[in-house]
Amino acid sequence: ILVFTWMTLVLFRGNEIIRKQRHVTTDVSPGFDSDTSRPTNVPRVALKQNRRVLALGSTAAVLLLHVAAGYYWFSDEALWRQLLLLPPRNLPNFWQTIWTVAISDTMARYLVMSVKVVVLLSQRQVPGLPFRRQAQALTLIEYTALLYRVMLPAPVWYRFFLDEETYGHFFSSLTTGLYLTFKFTTMFERACSLYTAAAAFVRREVQFGQCATTEE
Repeated sequence: ILVFTWMTLVLFRGNEIIRKQRHVTTDVSPGFDSDTSRPTNVPRVALKQNRRVLALGSTAAVLLLHVAAGYYWFSDEALWRQLLLLPPRNLPNFWQTIWTVAISDTMARYLVMSVKVVVLLSQRQVPGLPFRRQAQALTLIEYTALLYRVMLPAPVWYRFFLDEETYGHFFSSLTTGLYLTFKFTTMFERACSLYTAAAAFVRREVQFGQCATTEE
């Protein structure tokens, strides 16, 4: 419980830092010295950019460090199998299933946040990158992560519900069928949202408003 609580706090803190840095812009209108006609805010812009890179880079490093430490610390449980959507080797009980699903989801969110940091840092490498284009990229990453996170616990719960020795054949089949029906429905909704985000990113569409008609 203490480990999961700490990982959750790190997750919220990292998400807060990324959200703040996402809205930080270094496109400051230059001011000029009346005597030398040179920009006066170049050091301030450079300092602001360096702080942004340091905050994002350190956040990504901490997140990846927690991922590596988590999988090393719980290496005997083979949690890496869940990231590959593989079922657990042994039949888990209820509390083991809850623990595996929660930890795997947290690790996946760490990795997704690290990918978002790379996208935010790419603004520094590509001057003039439109913020709307960057927002579309982050939206695409978010919907991809949502679809993946919906699929992530499916093998674990499927393995848990197939325990016919404990719950009986009828109850095991019933719960497995209901779970898969609910899961496939949610996956279809996430896939539709992902398709919309991917189409907007590829076609450079704006996801609000509507196109003007011929009369307008």
